[in-house]
Amino acid sequence: MDVGDGHNPYAGLTFDGAGNLYGTTAFGGTGGGGTVFQLIPQLGGGWYERVLYAFQNNTQDGNSPYAGLVIDAAGNLYGTTQGGGSGGSCQGNGCGTVYELSPKAGGSWVETVLHSFQENGTDGNEPFAGLTFDTTGNLYGTTTLGGANLVGIVFGLSPRSSGNWHERVLHTFQRGMTDGFEPYAGVILDSSGNLYGTTMFGGDSKNLERGGPVAITPGTVFEVTP
Repeated sequence: MDVGDGHNPYAGLTFDGAGNLYGTTAFGGTGGGGTVFQLIPQLGGGWYERVLYAFQNNTQDGNSPYAGLVIDAAGNLYGTTQGGGSGGSCQGNGCGTVYELSPKAGGSWVETVLHSFQENGTDGNEPFAGLTFDTTGNLYGTTTLGGANLVGIVFGLSPRSSGNWHERVLHTFQRGMTDGFEPYAGVILDSSGNLYGTTMFGGDSKNLERGGPVAITPGTVFEVTP
């Protein structure tokens, strides 16, 4: 991929019902902040790429989408950006967003920021992973940092009749505790509404790994139960 259509895709791809593929690039694009793209299969073989949205650096629409996408029945796409948004600077690049891309007549797409994570709030910041839907249209995900203990959260986003979305913190991780911390991956959902995921660090202190002068706990698999 050249600069105009983005570069460095970190995440996997999502199919729609017509066989088109959707994905993200973490960097590049005309705005420099990454892209959302579509690949359309062509008769006789080959694929045609369209850039559906180009993120701008250090702006409220988000930037650096490391995560992939989920798609709803209407064809809307949902994802996260690690930076950008209106919630503060965090590490100088914004605190991250949850966004929606909606197809419009004529082939254009419109981005809506559903939530901007806050620099000094308890709602977490800097999400690297994608999202998961439940059967009623709620979204679930993780942030690697932020939250009351600054080492990540599990969150839910619920649509309201007004068109806005409400974020809830479902779990706040704690450094040094057995539940783990810094979840770089997303969550999956079972039929009872339980969420499952992993943390990069934390867990039982008996399983310490020695990395030079620092002892590192090697992570967890967790369940969050309503």
